[in-house]
Amino acid sequence: MKSESKIVSDIQTELNLVPESQGELSFLLPDIVVCGTDSVSQDADGDLVLKRSLSHTTSELKLQLQGHTSLETVGLQVWAGALLMADYILAEPSTFRGCIGLELGAGTGLAGLCLARVAKLTFLTDADTAVLQQLQANASLNRHLYDNAESLRVRRLDWSCGLPAQERQNLAASDASPQQHRNGDLLSWTEEDISELKQVQVLLAADVIYDVDLTEAFLECSCCLLSQAASSCCLYLSIDKRFNFAVGDKEPMAHLYDHFMGTIEQRRRLGQASLHGRRLNLEAISQAFPIGRSKHLELWRFQLDHSGSHIAP
Repeated sequence: MKSESKIVSDIQTELNLVPESQGELSFLLPDIVVCGTDSVSQDADGDLVLKRSLSHTTSELKLQLQGHTSLETVGLQVWAGALLMADYILAEPSTFRGCIGLELGAGTGLAGLCLARVAKLTFLTDADTAVLQQLQANASLNRHLYDNAESLRVRRLDWSCGLPAQERQNLAASDASPQQHRNGDLLSWTEEDISELKQVQVLLAADVIYDVDLTEAFLECSCCLLSQAASSCCLYLSIDKRFNFAVGDKEPMAHLYDHFMGTIEQRRRLGQASLHGRRLNLEAISQAFPIGRSKHLELWRFQLDHSGSHIAP
């Protein structure tokens, strides 16, 4: 997939970011309740009293990003689906508190960084080298959002190359030199990482449905991750239904959205691992980011489908 045309996110256009340059966005995140150290004392009657230290914290989130990119590096920009996903995480922190989470196609890392505020461990993953470098920079910029350096990990994950365990086997069997192996260390999956993948409870993917081949690879990778993760693991997926004309269309159609949903059903009919889920009500999700929300945005909660269940309307 190669493209010479330049693409600019609608969100960045709305924010009047200069297309030709690198920029930085700053958001003030809403309060979250932080549990401090508990203490036990005695009252006047000698009864034990548990005092729980609670505090509210407001944090600033900063993102480095690019003004415009090619299709291959759209992850260097902020997209509407990432804002929606971040809104949901910020509106429902109890749903994600203490979880092990992984963001697929993390891009700038907006959603995953919001998750890291309340999660036990968060993996931010992408495939493109330039996107990963910016993702690492954004993780460092926002070090104040998460508990410790080990609770947020940036890793390379190419959906077309299999899961990390298989990729490690392929790398070990390859002709790569020791230096080539070392160059990938910071982004490569460790044995500890791979073990923790089996405990993942939350997968995130924001605005990743924009190319036919990538969509199919994403679906395969998601099903594989869900099949090896905790049985309760959920995939939260935000989708922007982009409408356009194709040959023979009488009106604009959301072809990639239809392809994604159709592929889910096709996998189910063929007896392959697939997804079942439901669309969440966006009206119930408060907006933390002061940017317009398109009527074509959707947020879904999926789980692995072994039984042939279909997608709920």
